[in-house]
Amino acid sequence: MKRKVIYLTGILVTLMLVAGCSTRKNTAGTRFYHALTTRYNVYFNGNEAIKPDSKRNSKEIRTITWRCSPSTP
Repeated sequence: MKRKVIYLTGILVTLMLVAGCSTRKNTAGTRFYHALTTRYNVYFNGNEAIKPDSKRNSKEIRTITWRCSPSTP
């Protein structure tokens, strides 16, 4: 019985938090929350966009370095 109460309380708190952060509310808390999530969403998407290029560039740099290094001093 006690586990059910704790479980239902957890679900209720989660639903209240999700409903409390709606985009229709214009309070200081929701503006801060949305600004924060937007900031880190931009960082994440930027990092995901750079990953394929950084892998390709690191291979090119290794190839160029190998070709340009002198074999004898």
